[in-house]
Amino acid sequence: MASCCCRYLGRKQVNPGNEEPVENVRNLVVAGYSYWTLSYAISLQGAQKLLNAEPLSKMLPVDEFLPIMYDKHPKYVYPH
Repeated sequence: MASCCCRYLGRKQVNPGNEEPVENVRNLVVAGYSYWTLSYAISLQGAQKLLNAEPLSKMLPVDEFLPIMYDKHPKYVYPH
């Protein structure tokens, strides 16, 4: 499994058929574009990446911000 800095604990799957299951782990997938983010856990590395994007300088819902930052948004790509 690839390293991950963000784990959704509750969300709405937008395209569940396009999400890759994590091998040998029941009910866990590599999340694609999600909406209705209920809760998530992030690593220190993930939190730093989000803060480095200066989110307070932009008005953007977390449901749009997280997929952009983790390259899962269908319309936007974050320039790393």
